[in-house]
Amino acid sequence: MLLMMKRVTAPSLAPFLAVVAFFVTFFLVGIWHGQTSEFVMFGFLQGLGVSGNKLYQVLMAQGLGKKGYKDLAKNALYHAVARGLTFAWFAFTLIFFWGDWSQIDALRNDLGWAGGTAALAAIWVIATVTLALWETLRAQVLSIGGAGRSWVMSHYVRTAEATALVAVTLAILLLLNAPAPDIVYKAF
Repeated sequence: MLLMMKRVTAPSLAPFLAVVAFFVTFFLVGIWHGQTSEFVMFGFLQGLGVSGNKLYQVLMAQGLGKKGYKDLAKNALYHAVARGLTFAWFAFTLIFFWGDWSQIDALRNDLGWAGGTAALAAIWVIATVTLALWETLRAQVLSIGGAGRSWVMSHYVRTAEATALVAVTLAILLLLNAPAPDIVYKAF
């Protein structure tokens, strides 16, 4: 990609090369997961989503100016709707990751185009609201503290959290790898 960018003399084309690079990268990621036509479609849709998003950003920055677009991106409602749309698109592409063509066709036949569009819209709205609430809750939890420092992100709390996770992981591993007690076999 760097070699291609050196051949392009117009700096204004660089953002559009990034759009192409995003598409190619995510298309290849889809094919990397498997070489069936479903994975090719998954890669195509992933590339389409990411490169479409990048193209949108480039065009918005050109239309509104970089400062105007940054101000728009800081808007909480805009941010929440964009995050929900990203989640909905990713969820849609996973149909091709997890399903085969007969399952995908059955889903399309069961939902129809109107039902599929309504389901995708519902996922978008639910994801937008849920993720916005999550971010609000996260911000409130992270703001707990004093003297301008978050207690939740303090070294001590993070160390205690990591220690608890290690202890739980070890306990689960020991429990899963322990032989069944003799009473289980003698009783039956």
